[in-house]
Amino acid sequence: MGVRVPPPAPVSNLEVKMRKQKLNLPCFVLAVMGFFLLNFPLPCYAQQEPVNQMEVASKAFEEGKYEEAIQIYSSILKTSPDNIAARARLARSFYLAANKNPAYLYQAANEYNKLTQQVPNFSLSYLELGQIAYLLGLASEAEGRERHARGLYESALDWFAKYIHLERQGDTLENQIQIPITKVLQAVVCSRMGEIDKAFQLVAEAKKEYKALFSQSEDLPSLYDYFAKSGVEYANATLHNQALIYLEGAWLIESRPQIGTLLENVIKAKGISISLLPPFPKKEEEMTHQQIMEKEIERLSLQLDLLEKKLEIIPSLKEEMEGLKKKVGELLELEFEIKKIIAEVDRLPETLNQKQNEQEVEKYSDAILRLNERISSLSDGVAEINQRMEDLEKRMQELTQNVKEIKTVADMFGILNIQLRELRKTVEELEKQMLQRKEQ
Repeated sequence: MGVRVPPPAPVSNLEVKMRKQKLNLPCFVLAVMGFFLLNFPLPCYAQQEPVNQMEVASKAFEEGKYEEAIQIYSSILKTSPDNIAARARLARSFYLAANKNPAYLYQAANEYNKLTQQVPNFSLSYLELGQIAYLLGLASEAEGRERHARGLYESALDWFAKYIHLERQGDTLENQIQIPITKVLQAVVCSRMGEIDKAFQLVAEAKKEYKALFSQSEDLPSLYDYFAKSGVEYANATLHNQALIYLEGAWLIESRPQIGTLLENVIKAKGISISLLPPFPKKEEEMTHQQIMEKEIERLSLQLDLLEKKLEIIPSLKEEMEGLKKKVGELLELEFEIKKIIAEVDRLPETLNQKQNEQEVEKYSDAILRLNERISSLSDGVAEINQRMEDLEKRMQELTQNVKEIKTVADMFGILNIQLRELRKTVEELEKQMLQRKEQ
């Protein structure tokens, strides 16, 4: 909102341009706020300092020489403590100079607090105090002082709320636009506090309110563009504190990768150990009854297509079952041969002469070697067959008759698979016996 009192001196060209365009370029926040403080008329209490001294300070501010501007504005206030314009510009100078000297944040907060006492309706003070409290909260969080950080975050929310209250009292488009913009800043603070649902709600409200205002001005950028371009402008001016705040706002509105990269660069440039805000989880938008029906029809169509594909594979499933039955037959045959060898080994006399022993050992060793080769051949395909059977069962869940037939074969194969392992153990025992006989 701010106090709109006409200045005693002639209005500057820049001010005339600002009044005509109002919020023509809101994305250039640095320029708007800088010019607002330097040229916007404030209540003219006792402004007795020479005009040229204010002009020198203004020039230093515009050139980014904030510490030089601080010295001049401080000098003015020593002799004219009621000079509101000088104090507002001093506060802003401290705020921007804090990008190089973080201690200036406290001095900026002190000057803005004085302004709230002297000019309660000067809304910019509350906006800047909210941002300062947030930045101090980040610093405290990085230092591990989480309780202190939370207190600062809560203060930031209060300052932003007061700023919104003042802007609601204004009747211009500029006043109304500041409300959703500040709600996004509140969402940034809530996200840092871990209150994700509240932050999501604030951004949703901001989008809705901003969209309603969007149609009223052709020059008004989208809410995302406002924050993204403002953040980029600040980053290009190496004003990393302000860049961080506005890029975080853009990130919450729409978590684009390029904004994430810019944020990481700004955080790195600031030299503070804080993490990137987590993007909001995507939530489904509310659908109309017709959209719900269309989605359900689409789902049912997909299920029908899937069922048709399952019906098409029945012939191939039958072929695979025949192949499995063949494998089962081979296993049964192998089991019979192993039992036969076991019986013959059991019939061997306990003592044989050397020559007979060697002949018998060689005979059964050859037989065991052949059996081992066949077992290995069958075993190689066991894992693949098992996986194939699992796939077949899944694909035939809705075809009950065929599932029963496949299940029967699968159960038989599972049993025989266990028997195969037992037969391998038996063969290994036979090998040991043959080695013992050979050694005798």
